[in-house]
Amino acid sequence: MKNFIIIGLGKLGVRHLQGLLNADIPAHIYCVELNLNAVKDAKEKSLEINHECVLIFLNEIPKGINFQIGIQSTNSSERYHLSKKLLETNNVEHLIIEKVIFTKAHKYSLFSHDLKQVKTKCWVNHVRRLFPHYQSIQKKLDSKIPISGSVSGSGWGLASNALHFIDLFEFLSQSKVNEICTEGLQEFFPGKRKGYIEINGLLKVKFENSSTLFIYCGDGDFNGIAINISNGGHHYYINEGQGNIMSDPLKNTTQNIHPLMVTQTTADVTKELLIRDECNLPNYSNIHETHEMFIKSLNHYFQKHPNEIITSLQIT
Repeated sequence: MKNFIIIGLGKLGVRHLQGLLNADIPAHIYCVELNLNAVKDAKEKSLEINHECVLIFLNEIPKGINFQIGIQSTNSSERYHLSKKLLETNNVEHLIIEKVIFTKAHKYSLFSHDLKQVKTKCWVNHVRRLFPHYQSIQKKLDSKIPISGSVSGSGWGLASNALHFIDLFEFLSQSKVNEICTEGLQEFFPGKRKGYIEINGLLKVKFENSSTLFIYCGDGDFNGIAINISNGGHHYYINEGQGNIMSDPLKNTTQNIHPLMVTQTTADVTKELLIRDECNLPNYSNIHETHEMFIKSLNHYFQKHPNEIITSLQIT
């Protein structure tokens, strides 16, 4: 049997667990979680799926095991030291890690060194690259012409989730980020998760091939996210909440889309990694500079706009 490990069984971690079970691969799945309520919830949800896996619930990372797949889904503040401990005490062939990878800029180069030392392949869980409609759009775009894009909505958590859209446009443009402008942001405020912060306003992202992306999050309740993509004669208007794409506003024709859930993407990625030792998620070595730039940009803005209520840059 294979050996898998999940560190963190919060809402996202449980969905990863369901994804591993849905992959229909007999395995020992080590689940590391301190919160007893989270463990209880994970056990209950695992019973909803027919599987041949053995679930092993622990309150600390085990030692001396050869893991084919590791999933790091703890809070960002715990992510570095727990990931490092996992790599130091076990052999991990593939590690899937959540965003924001780390909240301290200096930890990105440290973790690059850690990965090279143990030769673990690390993947960042930016799943929109896996969605069929974005893959189809990417193939139709002209790589010689810059992309103009926007992402807008309210109450969707810009600090926590902007990196998903930045990565999407790195994928669509096939170009890396070279500048993140924070001048249009507002004040940081306490996030929904205790100890973490959020921010609204406008973020402007520039890419090496002159593509641009405007990311806007307004005040108020979540009301869906609209994504616009323009590239030469190609125009796409995507409403993920309503599940449709409009590519010809004059004809007002729409195409239904079905964004993939974490339970499906985790299952698909797991099977890909085991079969061909690769997957379509971005590799840490290719994406960590973007995460680091994002953290540095927000931290610089944070230092210029002190807030007596917010004492540290903690985003998740």
